[in-house]
Amino acid sequence: MNPFQLAIITLCTVGWAASVSAGSLVGIVSSSDVIPIRKILDNPKAFHLQLVRVEGIVRRVEPLTPHDPYQPGHPCFGAYAFTVEDSSGMLRIEVIGHRTPCGVTIGEEQPGTRDGDHVRVEVRIQAPGTYIDKMTSPHPAEKTSIQAIATQIHHLKD
Repeated sequence: MNPFQLAIITLCTVGWAASVSAGSLVGIVSSSDVIPIRKILDNPKAFHLQLVRVEGIVRRVEPLTPHDPYQPGHPCFGAYAFTVEDSSGMLRIEVIGHRTPCGVTIGEEQPGTRDGDHVRVEVRIQAPGTYIDKMTSPHPAEKTSIQAIATQIHHLKD
């Protein structure tokens, strides 16, 4: 085998491996599939800062108390949290309130979900760890639980 043929075979092998790896990564990162909650709970670092979809029944809807607009880092009007339960586990999800203007009520402060709703939710996962939230403090803070922030909520018919 001459060096040219060897180079072509090597490039093809590397290209194939790279495309398989990229395809696997894309499958994890941008999957439109619903992820079982247990999979997220068992390995939150695998989903850190990724958008994932979970589906289940809404439990424990809790409106969050709005903050003084001069105290950053607290929820805006309309923010709430709820738990989604599927057959594998439960995940607390937070919904960011309206932002303009954050410290003013606009009449849409009621949560968009109710106990018993069947929903599919796209969430951004933040795994437990040490983080700096520049909005609240320049010092690192330890987060001990998974944070899931809703980006889209779809109500499903039963």
